[in-house]
Amino acid sequence: MLLTTTNCSEILDHFSTTAVNLILVGEKTPIDISQLIDEANARDLKLAGGIFPMIIFENEHLDSGVILKHIESCVMEPVLIKDFDTIPVHNQLPTSSPDMNSCIVLFDGLMNHVSSLLDSLYEEYWNQMNFVGAGCGSASLEQSPCIICNDGFFDNAALLLIVKREINLGVNHGWTEVEGPFVANKTEGNKILELNWRPAYDIYKEVVELNSQDQFAQKEFVEISQGYPFGIKREGKEDMVRDPIIVDEQGALLCLGDIPKNASLNILSGSRADLIKSAGKAAEKAIQDISPIDIFLVDCITRVLYLETEFNDELQAIKNVVKERNDTLNVEGVLSLGEVSTSKGGFLDLYNKTIVVAAMY
Repeated sequence: MLLTTTNCSEILDHFSTTAVNLILVGEKTPIDISQLIDEANARDLKLAGGIFPMIIFENEHLDSGVILKHIESCVMEPVLIKDFDTIPVHNQLPTSSPDMNSCIVLFDGLMNHVSSLLDSLYEEYWNQMNFVGAGCGSASLEQSPCIICNDGFFDNAALLLIVKREINLGVNHGWTEVEGPFVANKTEGNKILELNWRPAYDIYKEVVELNSQDQFAQKEFVEISQGYPFGIKREGKEDMVRDPIIVDEQGALLCLGDIPKNASLNILSGSRADLIKSAGKAAEKAIQDISPIDIFLVDCITRVLYLETEFNDELQAIKNVVKERNDTLNVEGVLSLGEVSTSKGGFLDLYNKTIVVAAMY
């Protein structure tokens, strides 16, 4: 449900006394999160959630407001993971059990430990659970506390909601290859230093300016780069998108998400029509052959920056598919700093500029 009140007591009046109460908060919502946590604890209410650049309700995207979801099927208390530098992630994970079928992962999208978190989750539960995840944080890309639970308000942290129900996933992005592949022969985490043994920015600038009407000398880097992401090439699947957001003084490109050394990268582009169509395809895949009881949408904040006023058409495409199957379901979710999805047995992939539709059944 969508809540527009900023009064902590009024928000908590909508909480379930038995379920885990998942709250998704738009970053410009004037709520005292510490007070909300204290009052939830005083009422003995289970609380989990995060701060996001925007929230989604039906075909609207809002930077203020709260989405509240009652997660009735949690098999345990929400699992807080923090202190990555001092406590191995493996030591903070619960022991596997037969009723752990799916997992919702919320994580600080600006922390340096996203890859280690996802690697540890894969190693521990690779063949047991489906995962859907969203990166919390601010659209300003300035790190601050963004993970909410009964234990407090944290940055550099993650939260797991492990549920007994199954989740069906639809993942799509609509971006297509412009040129490539290029070898990312020199990388450092989320930084591409060289492509094909040349400074990364030199290659990127040449390709983008050749294939567009834009010149980097005339515009801010991110104004152009939001329309030309990288794609990590994967055989038989869509490229896994990486969003270049900054070029540094050495000509290295900083991306949202790590770039493996020697990865094969394409430079991508996409028409607005193709991106909107991809949203409907993701929704169709998520609800295929099931009777969904809940929809959780994780969409990338940078798709809004690219589609602008047409972004509502993307949300409408998802809503149309969902309502055709079950007109009582609301499309609820977040605009995130990184999207996570995998089916049982698959790697936990971190995406940018991608739509993940999770249908619980």
